[in-house]
This record gives sequence, C-alpha cells and structure tokens, in this order.
Amino acid sequence: MTEEKAKPPGSLLTDATAVHPRWYGPSPPAFPAQLRAEEEERDIWRRLEKSRRINEWEQTPQARALEWRLFSPDWTFLVSHDSLSLRSLVALSVGLHPYFASEAWVFNVALPHFKSERVPDVDPPALVHDQATPSDAACRLDTFIRRLSVALSGCSAGTLRVCDNGPAGPKVQRAEFVRFAEGKRWSLPAELAASSPAVEPAPASEPIGAGNASWTLKQPQRDDGLATPIHRVLKAAHVAMAPRPTAREVLEAFRTTKPTEIVRVLADGCDFFDNKGGEASANLEGIRKRIGEMTTVKRRPSAG
Repeated sequence: MTEEKAKPPGSLLTDATAVHPRWYGPSPPAFPAQLRAEEEERDIWRRLEKSRRINEWEQTPQARALEWRLFSPDWTFLVSHDSLSLRSLVALSVGLHPYFASEAWVFNVALPHFKSERVPDVDPPALVHDQATPSDAACRLDTFIRRLSVALSGCSAGTLRVCDNGPAGPKVQRAEFVRFAEGKRWSLPAELAASSPAVEPAPASEPIGAGNASWTLKQPQRDDGLATPIHRVLKAAHVAMAPRPTAREVLEAFRTTKPTEIVRVLADGCDFFDNKGGEASANLEGIRKRIGEMTTVKRRPSAG
C-alpha cells in the first residue's frame, strides 16, 4: 500500500485555483468608455455636494441676487453710526458690504467664486463690472481676512479699544478703528476715513464729586469682555457717591441688570463673552482683581 504524499499547506486553495482559475485571476480591464462614464458620474456627485454646502450659507442667495457685486455698501447710512461691529468696520476698510463680513463665508464661498473655483452648474462666471474685477475682488477679500485677524489681536492686546462686547463680537467706535487702521498703515476708502470724527482720549480718572474723596475710578486699560460691565457698575456707584463696590456687590448688580456681556451669574463668579465671542469664566478673585485695576482708594491722612 503506497503512502499518500502529504499535501503542502494551502492545498485546498491551490486546488480551487487550478479548478477555477478565473476566480483568482486579475479583474478584466474596463472599457475606456465605461471608465469615463464612472468618472463623470463621480464628478457630478462632487459638484452637487459642493453646491449643497455653498447653499447652506445665508449670504450666498443675497450674493447671487446682487450678481456678486459685494463691494457696494450704503455709505450714507453706515457712516451715520458712531460705532459698528468690528467685522463690519474691517469689511468697510476694503469696501466690502458688512452683510458679507463673515470670514468663514468669504474663505469657503466668495474667494473660490472669484478665483474661478466655483460650481459651474449653479454659479455663473464672475462678472467684470465697474467696481471690481474678479482678481481685484479676490485680493480685497483676502485682505479682509488678514485685517480681521490683526484687528481681533489688537482688541485682545488693548491697542484697539472696544466700546461694547456681546455674542456678535466686539463693537468699536468708527474713529477708534480709523486711528488703529492708520497706525497699521492700512489704505481706507475715503468715505470711511473722512467721516470719522477725531478720537478724544479717555480720561485717566473721573471726578468723584464733592463730599466723597475716598476712591477714584479709571478707564479699563484692557477689555477682555468682563471689564466693561464691571466698569459700568463701578461708574454707577461712583456717580451716586457710594462706597467702592465689592466683588460680591458687582455680582449682585449683574444679577439685577443682566448685562449683555454676561452669560450667567453663579454663586461665586460669572460666565461672560470674551473678545472672540467665546465663553469665559471669572471667580470672585478675578472680579476683585479687575476692580482693583480700575479704582484707586485714597488713604486718609493720619491725625496728629
């Protein structure tokens, strides 16, 4: 009786391959026409998906209605405001209508449109009109994004003074913004620069009034979003000739007046909107420190 030779490992696969060679062979090449059809179908789906994302932005329908003429602000109406949001002012510094002052929309929709990366199925070619050519428009939009970053940095550093802060971001006086822009040597539209009154420097301290010389009040040197509402509470007490409020009394004032900068008042602190529009927190010690930065307690001369 002959001994059967031991089959090498994987003999079943070897046998199957021998019986059905087409199962394990290379896939037959597709016809060129089939490959082109599949690529065209994938390209259609990519363009439809891109179109869907573009249409999600609320600024896109308005831009199309204006035939992408984004650089036509109503100067007469806008310059009648003494203060505007920082994004609106930066947009006006390049001639962009404030409605389109969204860096996300500019970067994802407007810049690709003027750089000929738009969706041809839903967007017509960029129009050449008397206000801006496509290349000039793309340059202005890129400048808007860069200037906004610099301006936000100036707000955080205190070199650009914020007059109000809220969920929509910092608000700045027009004259203050023009001063900051000229310091950066930014070119500004004549309508924006010529209409801004001179900036009056903030007083170092405010008079208390006769009969109360126990403490003085100073303007905040840096506004992180919380300094402005604290200063309002201190100023109200200052005008009323009351003693300097404590951190706990400031919290109670927040609870009563509900400033727009304050998100919520807690038992030992508060949450507020910072200069970038995000939420930040401060405890009693942080509020006490800010009070100390904006006030000076006068020492009474000792008798003797």
